[in-house]
Amino acid sequence: MERKYFVNGKEATEEEVNKLEDTQAQAAEPPSPFEVLLEHSTAQRRLILFDGQCRLCLGFIAIVAGRDSRDLFRFAPLQSGLGQRVLAWHALPKDLDSVVLHRDGAVFTHSDAALEVLGDLDGAVSSLWGLKVIPRFVRDWGYELVAKSRFMLLGHSSVGEDGSAEIKAKLADTWEPDPNDPSHICSS
Repeated sequence: MERKYFVNGKEATEEEVNKLEDTQAQAAEPPSPFEVLLEHSTAQRRLILFDGQCRLCLGFIAIVAGRDSRDLFRFAPLQSGLGQRVLAWHALPKDLDSVVLHRDGAVFTHSDAALEVLGDLDGAVSSLWGLKVIPRFVRDWGYELVAKSRFMLLGHSSVGEDGSAEIKAKLADTWEPDPNDPSHICSS
């Protein structure tokens, strides 16, 4: 029995169908590095990139890990290999000084990232998502004010030093600062 092929409701040859499939495969956007990492997972995970030397950032990650009963989030330092690949995939600077949320192929930074994450958590903390009614430029001004003073106020840390077992279990990639190099990749 001979096979019949149809494209857009019209009969087509096998060669035309193969050519169309090749064109569609080439046009498809490649998956992000995080999605490739999770290609065998059925969960709709979200990736949070954070400054791997920031004690405040590590505190934020601890809150997320403690209030993530749906197991949505995974973490990686911005400075890690995965962090750098995700930044490059989204055409963001490698020295971005912001928390980053990668969700369903989209990216959020600064106050948008923090509030989107908080909105997905358990408990009263999720109500902070409502702060999105404040204009972004005002929220980001406050975010930048805290970000610029975070090391002066709280000092440096790393997941290896202060990360809980709960955080370490959800790390998608790791990075530890070089003890001989006090600088780090972020610009703060």
